[in-house]
Amino acid sequence: RHEMPKPEGNDLNDQNIRDRYHGTDDPVAKKILKQAAEKFQLEAPQDTSITTLYIGGIDPNAQIGESNIRAEFEEFGQIDSIVLVEKSNCAFVEFTSRQSAEKAAAEKGGSNLVINGARLRVSWAKPKSGGMSASSSALVQAAAEGSAIKQTALAPAGSGVYPSMNPMVHGNAPIPVATPEQRARQDKKQY
Repeated sequence: RHEMPKPEGNDLNDQNIRDRYHGTDDPVAKKILKQAAEKFQLEAPQDTSITTLYIGGIDPNAQIGESNIRAEFEEFGQIDSIVLVEKSNCAFVEFTSRQSAEKAAAEKGGSNLVINGARLRVSWAKPKSGGMSASSSALVQAAAEGSAIKQTALAPAGSGVYPSMNPMVHGNAPIPVATPEQRARQDKKQY
């Protein structure tokens, strides 16, 4: 059996169904939007030494430079450095104080940053890992030079083109196939 809703504290009691349909004065929509806003707020990392924000999704065609990023973030406090990583289409903004970084993260965090018409993602940067062993750092150095790991010829993401299926590109040598003359010589050697 159904119970009547309690009149106190229920916003749906005084709501017209037409308002709900058209989305005006809709407490359910307000509740959902409030939950979505809380979900996308950035939480500051526990490590208070982190004062760097990560900016991702920088479109190379948008012509976003260090000066554009500095103009967006200098209102929150003194900036120590800005590093643009064009290869990864991202940037790092390092503040001199944690408070400045927290203010910037609260204001511009998530997808609230728009520069030159491009919507960028802002989040806290991960701490730098300094505990790399000598062997792994040598591999990283060799990979950066291209000597240890052969570069694969992959198409850019979203280009609609499949990556190369040539085994030579991926570092796999083709299986040697003997010609009929070579097989005839091998057969003669066996007898």
